Amino acid sequence: MKYMRCLINSYICQFHKCYFSSKHSVELLPEVQTLLDSGVMKHRKHPGIRKLPPLQLPADLIEAVYRLVSNENESRILKEAAELKSFLASRRLPIEEDEVNFRLAKYFGPNKDVMTKEQLIKAKRNIRCEFGRWKPIEYNYYQCLAYLAGKLTSNYASIYKVFSEVNSVLPSFQPRSFFDFGSGVGSAVWAANAMWEKSLDEYFCVDSSASMNEISQALLTDENTGKSSIKNIFFRQFLPASDNIKYDLVVSAFSLLDLPSVEERVRTIDTLWRKTKDILVIIENGNLSGFFSVLDARDYVLQIEKQLPDSNGAHVVIPF
Repeated sequence: MKYMRCLINSYICQFHKCYFSSKHSVELLPEVQTLLDSGVMKHRKHPGIRKLPPLQLPADLIEAVYRLVSNENESRILKEAAELKSFLASRRLPIEEDEVNFRLAKYFGPNKDVMTKEQLIKAKRNIRCEFGRWKPIEYNYYQCLAYLAGKLTSNYASIYKVFSEVNSVLPSFQPRSFFDFGSGVGSAVWAANAMWEKSLDEYFCVDSSASMNEISQALLTDENTGKSSIKNIFFRQFLPASDNIKYDLVVSAFSLLDLPSVEERVRTIDTLWRKTKDILVIIENGNLSGFFSVLDARDYVLQIEKQLPDSNGAHVVIPF
């Protein structure tokens, strides 16, 4: 464990020195290139293209959503949903303390050393407001309903798409246990159940918001019978630190940007990876912040697996 902490701290120190690039080199198989050049195969139908049929939310989930929302002020929920979607789409990674100090020194120079404590706090706050749009979200019940109305369908589609890719690349992978960090309203649970319903027999969901867990459980509960649509599902508010119990499939979907610092993100990824028996899935919004957070998580996992003694290694399943 001491060795692991050293690796984490070392990686955090190197984080701001990393340079990222999405450039890569690919080459078609000769036989595919020949078919494309001859016109026998259309580019839109080459083997690398995978298309999903139109998706629809499970009928039980649709009914449960209507039941929850219809009991509340729908116009207010829809308004808050639009505002929340806009905020999440433009959300940036939180600015780190060392960057704040760098900008303080740049703007104030020698005057920084003679600033009072109150002036220093105010200056740091102004820098954070100017350069970072990140701020924590405390999800109350109405905000959770807004998240449900604004993000459930898109999150479900994105997660199901990733699970479909995993299933295409690894058709023999049939997970029995599922761990969802930042489970929210349960999008990943429903998507996993739709993909691997026959094999999955345990679901463990973690979300710091009690209201999120409450709504997620309400969506799973049949109004008439009181039984859960998905059996053997458990909810917690805190991420268990122990790695004694491992899960076949571990997911963090649209949750890393909720963490306040790179240190928290790295430590969370480390915990999730130690809980992973087979596959760890990381999904974030398709913006620059989401790209960097996923790339950082991937690089960290690959790096520690190279350095840890007696490691079996790790490799990226998708994207290729």
